[in-house]
Amino acid sequence: MKGNENNMILMKYYDRNARSFLQYFKETRHKLREEPIHQLRVRIKRMRAILELIEIASNGKFNKKGHFNLFSPFFNHAGNLREIQVNHLIIKKRQCNGTGTFEKYLRGREKRASKKLRQAVIDFDKGKFEKINDKIRPKVGVIDEKKIIAQSKKFVSREVRKIQKLRPKLSSPRDLHKIRILLKSTSAILKLQEAYKPNKKWKKWSKLKKDIKPLELLIGEWHDKQVLAATMKQYIRKNDKTDPEIGKVKKLARQIGKENKKTVKLVKRRLDAAFFE
Repeated sequence: MKGNENNMILMKYYDRNARSFLQYFKETRHKLREEPIHQLRVRIKRMRAILELIEIASNGKFNKKGHFNLFSPFFNHAGNLREIQVNHLIIKKRQCNGTGTFEKYLRGREKRASKKLRQAVIDFDKGKFEKINDKIRPKVGVIDEKKIIAQSKKFVSREVRKIQKLRPKLSSPRDLHKIRILLKSTSAILKLQEAYKPNKKWKKWSKLKKDIKPLELLIGEWHDKQVLAATMKQYIRKNDKTDPEIGKVKKLARQIGKENKKTVKLVKRRLDAAFFE
């Protein structure tokens, strides 16, 4: 194989995430717990960003579609279950009395989501995943290290421009969710850049890497509450006249709505500090 140790940093970074993915996949096969499911999705998001970078740097000689198609059903079902699990955690943490019927509704949704994820785990072709990973190596090995570094910088710059374009809008939860996705892909590639022993110009990207972490956590908190609020609104529409405890559910939905309005204001300030100063 052509190439040297340095231009395989990209492959090693991908392999590390792939191994971690398989570790959490094994845990998920054993039991559908919230944390392994969350970590599975984190690894998939990182691998997606890396695979997109490889496709760009290889001038199209590598196609990310095979990996993306393999991940998508599993990723989506894992996300659906995790959202319900987080809903339970938020309610439990708040010690919400009088929401028993709503929680029963959530347990029903959790049971159905668990069934779908278990099937997705069974259907996931681990052998195919390992096989298509092997096909990446020779294609990464011939990519010049300088090209990987240059393309990773272009990748980050592109994501930053998208975030800057979205920032003035933020008129709907969808806009903020898009920014959340862009932050995660940006963070994944910034971690890769750091491994290439960056020069003085790294100072700019290093600051961005530090700014993104608290933003990801803050928007993640917003997202979890947003999902719960949306689920409660759906429940209220269907059960407004039949659930004697509906008033408590409405009150919780209002509280979460107010909290998230404050969180969005804080997110806007931090986005301005990270991407516009």
